[in-house]
Amino acid sequence: MTPGLDFPATKDKPYKAPYQHWAVGSIHEDQFLSGECLINYEWTAAPYKKGKHRVVFLIYREPDKEELWKNWGNNIEAPRTYFNTTKFSTKYRLGDPVAVNFFIADIKEDHKSRPIEASPHDC
Repeated sequence: MTPGLDFPATKDKPYKAPYQHWAVGSIHEDQFLSGECLINYEWTAAPYKKGKHRVVFLIYREPDKEELWKNWGNNIEAPRTYFNTTKFSTKYRLGDPVAVNFFIADIKEDHKSRPIEASPHDC
């Protein structure tokens, strides 16, 4: 999962955060390209405001032999704003993340929302 913690404004006023930029599941061992796309990657279409924004990469170990994403729905229309990673990981019994990384994006001017252009093969 890749939640943006400061959305759409900076960490002082993140009124729709977290914003889910990307989610992939069912990755087998080291075969990261074999994963199932739950939410297509989206960065430039997200309407961020000017300022510094924290974005986190969270990796979980999925329980064995379970279809975790059965009721997830269409990945492009999945909820992105107010995405609660704690509730999500509890619902799907993921536990705590096994790896975490982050970056800080310094947005120089307000982004305007743009339509997502994704093919079924994008993720």
